[in-house]
Amino acid sequence: MNLVNWFQQTSSIKQYLEHKLTHSYLKKYIENPHIDEDRLSFLLLPFYEDKHNERDIVKVISTVMLIQIALDTHEKVTNSNTDPLKERQLTVLAGDYFSGLYYKILADIDNVKLIRSLAEGTKLINEHKIAIYKSETNTLEGIMTSLKKVESSIISKFYSFYQQEYWKELMEEFLLLRRLLAEKKLFENGSPSSLFEAIKKVTFPNLSGEQYLTKDQSKYLISICEDYISNVKKILLSILDDIVIPVELIESEIRLLIQSPHHLRTKIYAEEG
Repeated sequence: MNLVNWFQQTSSIKQYLEHKLTHSYLKKYIENPHIDEDRLSFLLLPFYEDKHNERDIVKVISTVMLIQIALDTHEKVTNSNTDPLKERQLTVLAGDYFSGLYYKILADIDNVKLIRSLAEGTKLINEHKIAIYKSETNTLEGIMTSLKKVESSIISKFYSFYQQEYWKELMEEFLLLRRLLAEKKLFENGSPSSLFEAIKKVTFPNLSGEQYLTKDQSKYLISICEDYISNVKKILLSILDDIVIPVELIESEIRLLIQSPHHLRTKIYAEEG
């Protein structure tokens, strides 16, 4: 696959996903699902120099993307009284709908081993989400390990299936850095952050859930997150020194994220039509 084919494949997968994700009724009530171009790039990376059936690539990668979209959609559901009940119910329904699409495509591919591998990745993500939300992890390192698993388990299983572990560490550290930056921004803006809630419970175990943090306590939590951000950036730079990424766009995106604490790629949403 040359660079021209790379962009063609990216475009084909996005169009395929946009078509599959469009649902006129759900569109009236909930936000369009986000098509994560960073994940898409990492999923395509192993196929850059290998010869595979292009139609199969579109279906397989679209399946992995749909799993992630379904998981992300379910994560948006809240118990807040400020969010309309119908909207919350439809968000759950949308996640189930996207999950159904993923099973339908997998059935068409007819690859039991791939289905089993991706199901294991989904199970890992759900287990580590629970570990974060229910504070089952009582160390900062444990929280960060769970967060990394949440962000990367699906693609890690995908890489293992295609025997492409070469890219695994790069992908894991990039997605972890991106999530850490996003959670830090949420916290600084006063929005709920599952990561900072977990860090707070480990760092200030005597605080009740209803107690507000002081300014100094908030600054301390931010400093903890910033230390991990700094460490992940160092790891990524070290990885970039040791490997050659065939697609310059991916390396540029990684370096942008490392250099700018506020850089996050613009979201792409599925549009109707």
